[in-house]
Amino acid sequence: MKRHVTMSATNEPRQNFSSKEEMIGVGDYLKLRSFDSSNEYIAYRTTTTVSHNNSRNLGGVIYCNGFRSVMTGNKARRLEEFCVHYNISFTRFDYRGHGQSYCGHEDGNSSSYFETLGLSDWIADAERILQKVVAEDPEHRPQILVGSSMGAWIALHLAIRNQCHVAAIVGLAAAPDFTHAIFQPKLTPRQWEEMTQTGRVLMPSEYSEKPYPISQHFLDDAVQWLLLPSSKTLLSSFHNKLSLASARGGLENVSCPIRLIHGQEDEDIPWQTSLRVAEAVDTEDVQVTLVKSGDHRPSKELELDLMCRTLEDLIRHHCCA
Repeated sequence: MKRHVTMSATNEPRQNFSSKEEMIGVGDYLKLRSFDSSNEYIAYRTTTTVSHNNSRNLGGVIYCNGFRSVMTGNKARRLEEFCVHYNISFTRFDYRGHGQSYCGHEDGNSSSYFETLGLSDWIADAERILQKVVAEDPEHRPQILVGSSMGAWIALHLAIRNQCHVAAIVGLAAAPDFTHAIFQPKLTPRQWEEMTQTGRVLMPSEYSEKPYPISQHFLDDAVQWLLLPSSKTLLSSFHNKLSLASARGGLENVSCPIRLIHGQEDEDIPWQTSLRVAEAVDTEDVQVTLVKSGDHRPSKELELDLMCRTLEDLIRHHCCA
């Protein structure tokens, strides 16, 4: 397997994208018609340019947020700016329970509603967006998926389940299996007891003033979506759900080009996680770039520029006719 590891990003200046290019933004809600409830919606925004270039094999770029993140963050906005400059369609969205997506029930996007959701729901949300974007492209061309943290975990599953629709993946601080590799080891005996009694615990986060509610349902649901061999070994007692994960296929079924960017100062998801993903995927076209000063939220100018340069390289060398 070919693996390229760069220990740090270069200090190249930020690209100056033209603000004169005409941009069309479409904000909408995608109704979940396949659910019993008629009141659940996925908020999404698709941005394209008037002079969209149809000469590429690439249909566009879709951004998948991380856990408890929303589609209005710095990375999503920079990606949109980049895609406008290159005349490429760009789509961002909020999973159910996040941001502008909502449930029309009385509890709306409250904590109680969020705790009924899990990775199964968010993979389904992302898959609906992917299928909708591909279906609406006149040539039904594949998309590059850019996934941040949990979004990279979801992007990998989309590549397994929709191989012909995924042109490549860019993972930012990729966090596959973080529910069991990160969350569970952090739980204290008292928190485990609280989880058993109430079905949830509140975990403090440096990214929010309020603690995150972590439900037993969220942890249990994630078992069937585990990807890394090390995670499956640790949870070998979950025979039923792990067998379901095996039936779905794993990283050995990911054959598209993959670029992984990870900060070596990431205190949430160890940078070695990206190396494990690179080792496990089938494709030989995989590169891991380590940013020595980077943390779990790659939002510094240096990291955002690296993200855009990585995407630019994929477009030029892999996605052009």
